[in-house]
Amino acid sequence: MKSAIVTGSSSGLGLEITKSLIELGFQVFGGSRSGTDFEHERFYDVELDVSSEESVVEFYETIKDFTDEIHLAVNNAGICEMSSLASTLISIRLPTAFKASSNVGTRAVVSAACGPPLPWRSRRRARSA
Repeated sequence: MKSAIVTGSSSGLGLEITKSLIELGFQVFGGSRSGTDFEHERFYDVELDVSSEESVVEFYETIKDFTDEIHLAVNNAGICEMSSLASTLISIRLPTAFKASSNVGTRAVVSAACGPPLPWRSRRRARSA
């Protein structure tokens, strides 16, 4: 069975992505600060605060108890941190503008906790003439 991580899975787009992945046969590890009422035998609701490096590490350690492999990561949760770069609490430091405007900070923190990045492979098919 394929496994996926969805951050921000407690509501909205993250919850809908979670439900869709389960319909596709994935086992989903959802991370959020507030938790969700959604229940399914292949859904694991794990507490996660993406602004806390300790929380991200605990999230990953919990997931390791259930699977050795993650096939898909959906970084739906975001960080909005307006402090100076020098005072950023997270050890993976990215320009403040990126953290404020997108989920780049989340992706870096969650990916770093999960280990080396997965190789990207192009799945484009050659066009026939």
